[in-house]
Amino acid sequence: MSVVSIVIPCYNRQWLVKRAIESALAQRYSSIEVIVVDDGSTDASWSHICGYRDTIRAARIENGGASRARNHGIRLCQGKYVKFLDSDDVLPANAVQEMVNDAKRHTETTIIVGQATCIDTEGRTLPIKRYNYRGLEPGREIPLATLLGQSTSVSMPLFPRIGLQAVNGFREGLIIYEDYDLMVRLYVAGYRPYYTSTLAAAICVHDADRVSTRLRPVAFQTLSLMYRDIWQLLNSTTNVRLTSDETTALARLIWVMARDACRLRFKSEARTLFDQAFAIAGSRAFVGHPILRAMYRFLNPVIVEEWSMELKALIG
Repeated sequence: MSVVSIVIPCYNRQWLVKRAIESALAQRYSSIEVIVVDDGSTDASWSHICGYRDTIRAARIENGGASRARNHGIRLCQGKYVKFLDSDDVLPANAVQEMVNDAKRHTETTIIVGQATCIDTEGRTLPIKRYNYRGLEPGREIPLATLLGQSTSVSMPLFPRIGLQAVNGFREGLIIYEDYDLMVRLYVAGYRPYYTSTLAAAICVHDADRVSTRLRPVAFQTLSLMYRDIWQLLNSTTNVRLTSDETTALARLIWVMARDACRLRFKSEARTLFDQAFAIAGSRAFVGHPILRAMYRFLNPVIVEEWSMELKALIG
């Protein structure tokens, strides 16, 4: 039976990390190891984690972000597969067993990607449609255009450990979209994600972890560098020959991020992202209302977005 390493990075989650650990230990698949990496928490998280030391492997590192903590966990792994679980999320009891069963039906270079549901801090299911791949039915390989056009949660895949090691894990400089970057680099390295109906994670939605509260100019600056590197990687590899649909998907995702930066008044970062998107796909990058898309052809998109925001404010 293949060992599965469940890696839980934790930073200041004293109120939820015990639930995450217990959901990992409750897996009905018997051949698991649970690795919890505390990312320099300043609350009681480490104390709670140490309470499980007889049943998990625990490590504490200097604060450096979730990607660094996950990479530390990868280095500690002994399993053939790695399943990431954020410290505020829950792993359904059958998740590992079902994902391993899925993996056995595919090649060694397949990444099994399951479904996700959303819960609140009390564990109640929320009627929120998020994280799953939009417009894609389970039971098929995830096309590159879908990978390039959407981000998802790192809690949904079951990764071959050898694949994570081959691409040197997560890009630690990223504040957001580190899971997106990882999946694209794995694809270029020859790994193919396969979408299944298995429930892989229950993702907790709460006010303490709203992405919008963490978005600062530096986040968009690092995203711009990530998109630049991804574009260069995709065009320099012999493993991928980009189609029009794939370039359009990437460009439109960048355009959406540019609009987000613009709406947060980060004009310089927005301008850079708009320019990147247009350089990749021209007018095919345009996203939004047909009137806006027409205006983009003749006006700076930052100005168009500012006018749009002012108009929305006027009409309420």
